[in-house]
Order: sequence, then structure tokens, then C-alpha cells
Amino acid sequence: MVEIDWLNLDGAYADRESSITVGVFDGLHLGHRTLIDRVVHSGWMPVVVTFQRHPSERLLHDDIPGYIMSLRQKRAMLRDMGVEVVVQVDFTEEFRSMPGVAFLRRLDSSFHIRRMVVGHDFRCGYELDTNTDTIGAYFARRDVEVIPVDPRTVGGVAVSSTLIRTRICEGELGTARELLGRPYVLDVTDEEIERDDQRLYIVKSPRGLLPESRQLVPPSGVYPAEFIGDRGAYRAELEIGENSLSWPLAVDESIRYIVPHQAGIESKELSECP
Repeated sequence: MVEIDWLNLDGAYADRESSITVGVFDGLHLGHRTLIDRVVHSGWMPVVVTFQRHPSERLLHDDIPGYIMSLRQKRAMLRDMGVEVVVQVDFTEEFRSMPGVAFLRRLDSSFHIRRMVVGHDFRCGYELDTNTDTIGAYFARRDVEVIPVDPRTVGGVAVSSTLIRTRICEGELGTARELLGRPYVLDVTDEEIERDDQRLYIVKSPRGLLPESRQLVPPSGVYPAEFIGDRGAYRAELEIGENSLSWPLAVDESIRYIVPHQAGIESKELSECP
């Protein structure tokens, strides 16, 4: 999978027939994967345009809602889904002020677009000036198939990143797993793991997130969990307190992922975790 910075798009793929989708894609939940599958299975080069950080991190600074997945997890999952090119956008003030048509024009000059897949309520551009109708009108004379996709539902409820964040913050990890289509996984690869005489632990950020990945941490409590590292997988209890996450010393310090589970919810097989 090739990753390209938005500012470095140079027309190198202008002759490649491509299928494109655009979005933040935090969590890559069932709804996101419906969009991306329509791109990957199009028969053309699959391209995903996404953001290095959630736009709210630029707009709200420290008042961001927290992430469902780390950038490392996101990259790995896009690659595993069959995406060939990922365009990474930094949501700067310059990008924020770009009209939607200018955004489409830049994509149009960088790829030979044959299909564009977006959510039914997708909007882009300065003050969200461009919607699916505008996109359809722009590409009408270019033989580009514009596909608005209805939201994916689970139990009659539309799947969204906002809903999943809410469920994680409420400790409803079983419901979050249903909406994601997989367990919620904390990426602690880059986190500083400390130890005392009894336990290993990670100190949470002042906003209650993992300090490096800025992923959401479930509410305080004791969770059955899977700890996955370079030397294998362990099952133990994860204790989440007001200021930290901690677990027994018997778990290897080289862990990379923690999979907390809601009490009473059967764990998925380890092979289904990152």
C-alpha cells in the first residue's frame, strides 16, 4: 500500500483508472467498510482519501472526542482490506478554506477516476459547500460513477463513529464490538509502560485518553482482557482507574495491544485481534 501526502499529489497516478472514497474513517466500522468494499471490488485501483488526524483536533484543539483506533491500526486495516493508495490529508486552515469543487478538481487531476463512493450525507469544502448532488454534477460529463451509500444499520440503528465512541465511554464494549464488527482494541505500542512492585500500568492523559494514540479508554472498572505482544497472548484482568490502566506483572511488558471485554461478553478468538 502506498501512502501519499495530499500536498505531494503530483499526477503520478493520473493515467491509472481508479475508484475513490473519502472520509475520516475513525474506527473503520461496518459502515466505513461498506464504502471501502465498493472501492476495493470495483476492478479499478482502490484509493482512500483520509485524514492524518480528526478534523476536530484542528478545530477544537485539546477538546477532541478521542479516537477509536490509532493511525497504526488504521493503516494496517486499510492495507489488509486491499486498498492500494491512501492519500493522507492534514486538516490545515488552508485545506479547511478550500471550496469543495477545488478539492474535487485536485483529485480529478491526480487520478483517472472511474468511481467515487461516499456516504449518503457526505459533504466537503469550505463551510461544507459541496454535497453528493454537487459531486454528481461535477463528474456528470466525465463518465464517473458517483455512488452515495446509505448508512449501515445494526439492530435498526445506524452505525457511526459518534455512536461507537459513546458506547465505549459508557463501557458498553459488547455493543461497540457489534458496531465495529470486531473487538475494540487499544494500541499501546508507543505508550510508556511503567511498573511498580505489584503491577504494570500506563498513566492516562489529563483527558482520560491513551497519551500517544489518544484512543478512548473505557470507564473505570475491572475488565477481562487479552494482552497481545511479541511473545504471545495473555488473559488477565485490566483495571482502569481515574488516572491509569494497570494489569498484573505476570503479563509480558512487550505487549502491543490490549483487548478489554465487557464482563459477561464472550471473547472472540485471538486470531481475530490485531
